[in-house]
Amino acid sequence: MGSFDDGNSLLLSPPTQKPIEHQRSQEIQRRREDRRVLLLTYTVLFSRYAIATFLSAFFPTYAEDTKISGTFSGLIFAAYPFGITLTSAFGTGWMRRLGLKACVLIGMLNTALFTFLFGATPAICKHLHADESLQKWLFLVFYFLGGLGGAVAETACIMMANYRFRENSGAISASIGTVCGIGCMVGPPIGGVLYDYGQYTGMGSFFFPFFVFSAIPFIITSLLPCTVSDTRPAAQDERAASLSEVMTKSRLVTLISMGLNGALVASLDPTLAYRLKNKPFQYSSTLVGLAFMASSVSFSLVSIPAGYLLDNYPDNSALFKAVQGMGFMSLGLCFTALGPIQIRGSHEIFNNIPTVWAAMLLKGLGSVGCNACYPDLVVGVPEKNERVHARISGLWNAVYAIGWAIGPMIGGSVYQTLGFAGFATISASMAFCSMGTLYFCALPSVSSYLNKYLERQRGISFERLESDIHAHGLDIKPDDQSSLLDQSTLDAKLEDDVDF
Repeated sequence: MGSFDDGNSLLLSPPTQKPIEHQRSQEIQRRREDRRVLLLTYTVLFSRYAIATFLSAFFPTYAEDTKISGTFSGLIFAAYPFGITLTSAFGTGWMRRLGLKACVLIGMLNTALFTFLFGATPAICKHLHADESLQKWLFLVFYFLGGLGGAVAETACIMMANYRFRENSGAISASIGTVCGIGCMVGPPIGGVLYDYGQYTGMGSFFFPFFVFSAIPFIITSLLPCTVSDTRPAAQDERAASLSEVMTKSRLVTLISMGLNGALVASLDPTLAYRLKNKPFQYSSTLVGLAFMASSVSFSLVSIPAGYLLDNYPDNSALFKAVQGMGFMSLGLCFTALGPIQIRGSHEIFNNIPTVWAAMLLKGLGSVGCNACYPDLVVGVPEKNERVHARISGLWNAVYAIGWAIGPMIGGSVYQTLGFAGFATISASMAFCSMGTLYFCALPSVSSYLNKYLERQRGISFERLESDIHAHGLDIKPDDQSSLLDQSTLDAKLEDDVDF
């Protein structure tokens, strides 16, 4: 009888300890996996952007010595981000099918191969007894292919990190931008040191930096991908989200804002040195580099705290556009002071050393405005809709690369035509006009209009959900629907019905 009672007690009181422990174990494992993915993302992006920029310390001088024109040299530098743009914009579907490990392996090995070939180009041309025209075209092709194939790794990592940390999109996008900025900041100094030391290695000054940097991707592929699990989408979810599914008026405005912000910031890369090497500054190349570093430091200090603040206001498209407008205001003030712009009396006010350093700090703050772009792009996207998250991450990275590519080309052309003051005047005008446009878009009525399509789709989905509930004979009171309906069922139903 006692054993019968014991059996009944076990039946009436099912054990709960094991399921709780199992859930806790799964949560710990998930968080550990998230940290590994984030570490992989940071490592890949840091190395990619350091590799992309280290040659800027010495390649312009080499190009001039080998009679490569400034225009063609600009095309070479633009080829890398153009390659990133193509991969990020059109490759999200097959990247998800390949999985994170395969994408990192393909992308980083591609980066290593074409970094090595770029450095070996002079030796290849010498061995083939080719003229200098072949050399410049090989530089262009190898740099483009390095950006094109290597972007498979960085885009896959960005997609995975943005999706896994979608509840903290502001902080994650800010940290990604910060890591990329740090890579761009440390790449040129290291490249310059390796270039100077290369003459003592027997490899030559030009080849040695490329030899060292091409080894970095091999280290990453051998250590980090093995620490993360590979996940692939279900068969019915393999198709990449189309642009028509993703694009709304609000997102179009945000993407244009992001590309223009990046282009304005990058336009100073080929032009600022001309300004700072003249009176009253007469800066050396080292001091010019420190001026650029000042803007990177201000961006790094403010970027991540700003991202965490943005996460406190999810789905607030009006606020996100206002923050982007503040970024353009900082850039407008930066170019106003740097020029100085062509307004009577501005030369006497702004043409001094403290103003220029303040302007470079403002340049960094202007880039912080881009931190609000990704949270704005994912407003209204269901958390579990990985297809749309992946597509938006790809577009985000592609537009960033477009700004990086066209900024130096346009900036250099305008400088050659109008001088630095004219270039700064046009840049400041564009920044202030963009600021006004974004503040206008941040008005509640305008922001509601821009997201009208999104809100209409969400409304339709809820109506369908309600009708389906009644069709299945479920009697749910209006004031208590959320408590009675299983949340996983609700999420699954929303994902089926909402097609962005």
